[in-house]
Formats: sequence, structure tokens, C-alpha cells
Amino acid sequence: MTLSILFLAASAAISLSCPSVTPSEFQSGAFDGKSIQMEATVIEGFVDELDPRYVFFVLRNSGEDVYAFIFRNSLAQPPETLVGAEVLVKGTPHRPNPSHLYAQRLFTIPNSKSLVVTRPAPDPFAAPDISTAEKCLPAELHDIGRMTAKGEVIAVWNSGKSVLIAARHRRVRADLAAETSPAVGERIVASGHPETDLRNLNLSRAVWKKCESAPAADLPPTECVTTSQMHTDDVGNRAFRFDLHGRPVKVTARVRSLPSDSTSGTFICGDGVCDISVDASASGTLPDLEIGDTVEIDGIAICECSNCRPSEVFPQIRGFTVVPRSADCVRVTARAARPFPKSAWYILGSMLSILAGVVLWNRSLKRLATKRGNALAEERIARAEADLRTVERARISTELHDTIAQNLTGAALEIDTAMRTQPADSALSEHLGRAASTIASCRNELRNCLWDLRNDAVEEKDMDAAVRRTLLPHLKGVTLHVRFNVARDRISDNTAHAILQIVRELSVNAIRHGSADTIHVAGVIDNGELLVSVRDNGKGFDTGKVPGVEEGHFGLDGIRGRVDRLSGTFEIESAPGRGTHATIRIPAPPDEERK
Repeated sequence: MTLSILFLAASAAISLSCPSVTPSEFQSGAFDGKSIQMEATVIEGFVDELDPRYVFFVLRNSGEDVYAFIFRNSLAQPPETLVGAEVLVKGTPHRPNPSHLYAQRLFTIPNSKSLVVTRPAPDPFAAPDISTAEKCLPAELHDIGRMTAKGEVIAVWNSGKSVLIAARHRRVRADLAAETSPAVGERIVASGHPETDLRNLNLSRAVWKKCESAPAADLPPTECVTTSQMHTDDVGNRAFRFDLHGRPVKVTARVRSLPSDSTSGTFICGDGVCDISVDASASGTLPDLEIGDTVEIDGIAICECSNCRPSEVFPQIRGFTVVPRSADCVRVTARAARPFPKSAWYILGSMLSILAGVVLWNRSLKRLATKRGNALAEERIARAEADLRTVERARISTELHDTIAQNLTGAALEIDTAMRTQPADSALSEHLGRAASTIASCRNELRNCLWDLRNDAVEEKDMDAAVRRTLLPHLKGVTLHVRFNVARDRISDNTAHAILQIVRELSVNAIRHGSADTIHVAGVIDNGELLVSVRDNGKGFDTGKVPGVEEGHFGLDGIRGRVDRLSGTFEIESAPGRGTHATIRIPAPPDEERK
């Protein structure tokens, strides 16, 4: 189970009354999954380094320790402020995550209400001075509790998590638990758990505050050293000069690596054998550095050494870090030498290579310019042809509108006048009605033809766009889906024009007669055939009772005529209440002429 699942299980299990247990009973496993409570003293509290969503506590009862955890956002205060407090915790014991085979059982605290402080933690800054633990063995420091160190901050590094305090002629490294850190030169008091690297006493998970009464740092004079001298003894043997720890030094060395980003402020310098790290993250902006530059650094030398652990005979020394005290303490004394050709032959060969490249480049540019010029000329010719076709279509549409359209309108008015002079049930009135329907249909067809002549949708380079442009004037509140997977250059102008007219006729019929609100148009070329599909969700109709030319309806007959002229087939499927699906198949060989 993950930690999140353990929290959910614990929340469901806790009740108002639960038994009090000792650490021995807790570790026995007899209460796994049950609600319990325990009185204990908080020995440690820290955010989980692997998953910062959780906070771990070390609870001590009768000399035995129990590990507990809680969601970090459930706490109203930092975990380090609870160290030393006596608490009553309620929760559920659980076996640890299966991936942690050798971990102890965990006490799951579901929320902050299940952690009650019965006696607040003592003032951490009232703890005894760390100098009182000078004669303690490393194993004894764990049970001493908090200790304090007062002094002036002489270095801040490791992204502000570590500070070096000069106090009473000693150097104390404080690894901070808080996210904020003091500034170099501030006088503070730090409180934390004592640990040792076998040379100095240090504080872990420390908290701090300003303290004006803290003693000022008594620093020795600055020592000028090289990176090699920091890693060798007086006779030249490989050894770390731990006596430089916490002392001001001036180091001159070459830059071997640059900061990983503009805010880290950490880089490596040295001779490749004896390197040091320079941590200027707390001192300000670094100068513009390049690998190979020679720099001079004034700062505090830090011997990076781990604290003593039971599994280690001696703590491991990781190396030296120099912490500049201000931004101007890192100075570039010499820039890296830039590479220069070793011989004139190399320069001559380079120049000849460049000259050959220029010649080849000019030839390729000439070929490219010719190719692009031809393409541009073809494009302009095609555009001119399209403009001429547009002008001619506009002229024809104007003539049709001024002649045939006006004549049909006059004939329709005459028939309408004649119908009003005849009884509604007379045979002549019936014939006049059919003539009126026929003329109205002809007028609609002529109107569509005029729109086609004036519309340049057929000039679109994409059939999807052409279909949408053709249907746009007829779609009012109707959803259109178009998926026409056919390249425009595979279809001639005549074929494209016929397809757009057919799709428009079918779509208008679906909207006008079928009350459709969704239309799907699709097109694809398959096995040398152009397949066009128009499907709607309208009312549908009985395909055996479709009104024809005699009743003044020319739509479907006109579609069949257009399809026949293209040597294609037209099929329509429909039924009342089931919508309509029309399919058109037109031969489309790969070598069909365009336009």
C-alpha cells in the first residue's frame, strides 16, 4: 500500500475511544489496522526527503522509539517546532510499504486533530551550549537532545541549507531545517541536534534566530593557497588540509565547469587533479565566466565532511568548497586562450575549402532560382486563367439574370394572375398550379446556377473547404461534418463543379423537406472510383413515392442526370423517420485531366 492509501485507511479506522499502547505492543503487530493512541515525546520531526508531501516524527515512550507520519499540509506549524513536546497521538499501526522490507512499523496519523500537544516543546534556544558536549562520544550525542551555538555567520552555501558559525574560537556547521537562512555577517543563535565529523561538533535540523549578544567572529588572516595545496600535506602526500576549514583563503585557479543555470552560482575550478567547488549562490551575481578562465576567489574554505554514522569507522570527506563572502570576491584575472591555426597550410586548406563551397553554393542557388522562377511563372499563369474564368462566369451569370431570370419571373406573375381568376376546383386551375410549381422549380435551379457561376468555390485547393463554402449560405442552425479525403488536383473542374452541385442539392433537400439538423459529407477515392456520401438525420421519405417532374420536382432527376453525364451511379436509401443516405460513384482514374 502507498502512503496515501494508509492515510485513507487510518481516517476510516479512528474512533472516539481507542486503547493506549506502548511501543512494544505497537511493534508486536497485534494492533495492525486498529485504532490506538499513544503518549510520547517528539524526539525528531522532519519533512520526508523522498516525498515532501509527508512529515515524519520520531516518538519516544519509555525509552523506545516509534516512527509516525502525517500529511505535511495537515500541520499548522513546522515539524521542527514540535521537537521536545509531549503529545497524545491517535492513529493506526501499519506494516511499511512492501518495497521497504526492513523498515519498522509506521504510526499513521490521519490529520492534525489526531495529534494533541499535552505539553508544549521547550524553547529550543534555551538548550545548553554545544561546548558542553565536547567530551561526548558520537553514539552519546544522539540522546543528548537539542543544543545551541551562538556566533557570527561567516558562510552560507548548499542552496542556503548550511551555515558556518564562528563562535568562541570554534567552527560550527548548522544544517538548517527551515527554508530561510541568515545572511553572511549576521549574529545568530542556532538550535539543533548535535552531531560530529570527529573534528568539530555540528548541528543538524537546526532552527535559528538573530541574536545581537552573539560573539563576533575572530577570523585569522587570509591565507593564499592553490587547489593543490588544499589537497596535499607539507611533504606533498595526498591529504585534505582540514586545518583550513572555516578560514579565509585566497585561491587562484582555472574554471573547469560553469554554473548549471544563472541562479545556482556553483562552478568547479582547479587543475583537473585537485579541484574545488565554488558556491556563490548566497553572495550575488557572478561575473561572466567561460571554461578555461583564470579566477581569483576570496572566501571561506569549507571542508565538506559527513557526520559520524554507526556504520562508518570514519566520516567521509567529499572535498573543499570555497564560499565567496560577496559578489566582488570572484574576479577574472585572465581569459582563456582562443584557438589559433597551427600552420599556414591549415589556413590555406581552409580558404580553399571555403572557396569550393562558395562555388558549389552559387551553382545550387542558380538551379534553385531557375526552378523557383518556373514555378512562379506557372503559378501566375494558373492565377490568370482562374481570374479569366471568374470574369467569364460573372458575365454569363449577369446575362442569365437579366434575361431568362426576368422572363421566368414575368411568367410566374402571369400564371399567378390567371390562377386567381379561375375557381380553385377547376381543371385549368390544377394545370396552372403545376405550371407554377414547374416555373418555381426552374427559378430555383436558375438561382443555383447563378450562384454557382458567381461562386469561386471550385477554385479552392482543398475539397473540404470547397464543400463548406458551397453549403455555408444554406446552413442556418445546421451542424455540418465534412471529411473529403481527396486531393483537389485528382478531380477536374467539371467533376468538382458537378459534385458541389449534387452535394448542395442533397443538403438543401435534407434541410427543406427532411428538417435535418446534422449533415455528414464524405469523399474518398477507392479502386479507381470517386465515392461521395451525403447523410442526414432528417425525417426521411418513402423512396417509392418520390414526386417527379410531373409534379414540378426536378431535384433527384437533375442529380441523376449529372451523375449519368459523368458515367457514374447514384443510390439513395431512406425510410420515414430514419434519415437519408445518398451515395455517388464516379470513375476517377489517376490520369484524369485537370481543368
